[in-house]
Amino acid sequence: MIFLYPVLILLLFPADSAGLVLLSLGGFWVLWRHGKEGPAHREEKLFYFALSAFFLAALLTTLLGGIDEEGMKKLNKFLHLLLTIPAYLFLRRVGVSLAALWYGLAAGAVVAALTALYEVWGQPVGFRASGVTHPIIFGDLALAMGIMALAGIGWFSSRARRMALLPIVAAVCGLLASLLSHARGGWVAIPFLMLIFVWFARAHINARLRWSAVLLPVALLVAAFLIPATGVKSTIERTTNNLSGYFHSDITDKVRETSVGSRFEMWLAAWQIFRENPLFGVGWGHYKEQAQLLVDAGIRNRSAADWGHPHNQFMSALANGGIVAYGALLLLFLIPAALFAGAIRRDEGADAQRLALAGLLLITAYACFGFSEAILERNRPASFFAFYLAVLFAALRLQQQRERSSPVERKQSLAAIIIAQDEADRIEPCLRSVAGWADEIIVLDSGSTDGTVEIARRYTDKVFQTDWPGYGPQKQRALEKAGCDWVLSIDADEQVTPELRRDIDAA
Repeated sequence: MIFLYPVLILLLFPADSAGLVLLSLGGFWVLWRHGKEGPAHREEKLFYFALSAFFLAALLTTLLGGIDEEGMKKLNKFLHLLLTIPAYLFLRRVGVSLAALWYGLAAGAVVAALTALYEVWGQPVGFRASGVTHPIIFGDLALAMGIMALAGIGWFSSRARRMALLPIVAAVCGLLASLLSHARGGWVAIPFLMLIFVWFARAHINARLRWSAVLLPVALLVAAFLIPATGVKSTIERTTNNLSGYFHSDITDKVRETSVGSRFEMWLAAWQIFRENPLFGVGWGHYKEQAQLLVDAGIRNRSAADWGHPHNQFMSALANGGIVAYGALLLLFLIPAALFAGAIRRDEGADAQRLALAGLLLITAYACFGFSEAILERNRPASFFAFYLAVLFAALRLQQQRERSSPVERKQSLAAIIIAQDEADRIEPCLRSVAGWADEIIVLDSGSTDGTVEIARRYTDKVFQTDWPGYGPQKQRALEKAGCDWVLSIDADEQVTPELRRDIDAA
């Protein structure tokens, strides 16, 4: 299911909630069959609180505002967040296949790109890819899949170096599908997602892969802008023209009924509704009628009341749920983001860090998507968000438990030798992976001029500067300087994974 879910959610109508519901049913079965397995960890309690708080805030404010059919529909979308908890409990019990997770995300992004190319190929400029859903949802989910797959680049490269190309291709494909969907609101997320990836990659991914993972998507962005057939340039120009025109228009001008103009009208209407109902809002299901009152009063253009939500998750929370729901929405994003970021900083194993990175990218993507779409009030993206929160947090917790289990004590002493020359942009992750584990670290440097020696001396005092007699003789020199039972020779652009550590310690 974890492998198929990202592919099916963009291609089949029934797939939007089916995966999450099945996992949740499994969670209820686990609770009925096995009961509660000990007290929840502090991080789990925070996770449960973040998911529950927003649903409960939405329920409370909607009840206070007077619940109707539209309000029930909105609460049904938010119910996905609560289903994350039993889904997590089930996955924590049965385990998460990392292969299914990473290959599934990559496959989903590639299939999204192929679908987009098939839909757009031969169509007039401006035709938008959409799969079986709306172009905005299609583009946003494809982009999320691609960048999340990229978080697994270290997992792929640890299997085989050439496999590292797959998540890079997936990231490019996810971006391509987003571009062909013309879901420009999702494009706002791209710089933030890339900044987070680069921040992580500097310490955990070698320079060659890091630059490939960044430059190829950038090249696609440039190419998409320059090639008229993609419609990207015309979309951006139309957006900027509408934006400029909006600020030089009055309430009745047609520019306020364009995609950009209507969004500003809805946001301003939502803000006015919030100002009049600051604590609890008007309750979900009542935005449209309240916006219509502003239209009838001549305060806002008629486009402000075209939709049942203001096309912004944050403004929707303010208008419909006031400060109560807005605060809960911030907690929904910030608490899981803090949990994932903390797992990256604690360095509890390479797999745990990759999973945490994927989770942090998911949260960031959805927060950015929420600036131009009520992303959690749409069934498919709400289900996707809840599904992957459950999968990633369960996989992360299992990896953390495995890493925190009693380590095997190595019986033999171990020296790590590294032969380097101008490796300043690669050697630190390598040294970090053996620091505190190897009994001795020996670095032989052959005339580096880029700061390699200075970096190496932060981790060991056994840094030797020599000439370059060739790789074989240089390695022999390093072996002669080692004084341990075992010697591990690694390249400056490689890292010792937690799995390899355990295997060596247990040998």
